[in-house]
Amino acid sequence: MHEALTGGPVHPAISGLIGYGGAAGGGKTEGMIGVGLIALLQVPGVKIGYFRRKFTELEGSDGPIERSQILYPQIGGVYNKSSHVWRVGEKDNDDWNEGVAGALRFCHCQYESSVIDYQSSAFDILLFDEATHFSWKQVSYLLTRNRKARHSMLPRPFAIFCSNPGGVGHMWYKKIFDIKDRADE
Repeated sequence: MHEALTGGPVHPAISGLIGYGGAAGGGKTEGMIGVGLIALLQVPGVKIGYFRRKFTELEGSDGPIERSQILYPQIGGVYNKSSHVWRVGEKDNDDWNEGVAGALRFCHCQYESSVIDYQSSAFDILLFDEATHFSWKQVSYLLTRNRKARHSMLPRPFAIFCSNPGGVGHMWYKKIFDIKDRADE
């Protein structure tokens, strides 16, 4: 364990997979923006991937990119619009995976084959916004990228899956989080 930049020690995540679901307006996106903010503040070198199925779901009015632009500058975050990366702790770098700065990258996997774009990435923290929009093939591949980044001080990588019910991934989501239908109870 190491001492965090602005608080006490950072402890390992209790679970490698965390799920949170519910209706629209339940605070899922804000929660994940907050997790990213806290990790960037507390964990030197942390690399975070914030995923939505399509890039258009990340940008625009009230999207996660816009929401992050309200909070992240307050902690010294610098946003690179061309690479869609927030950095905290060092000057901008062309390769978001390199360097000792903490970084959060907004990512997307519109097509099944889009996961290959992240083949050489290491994400200490994977954030799936609207997780059930992703196929299990995409999620299982991206989980192989959920590993400790070179300069990260995060004790244990983890992934958070936020979602509303339904979508192509509804069944895998229920299975990995052992969610039963009310009729099954």
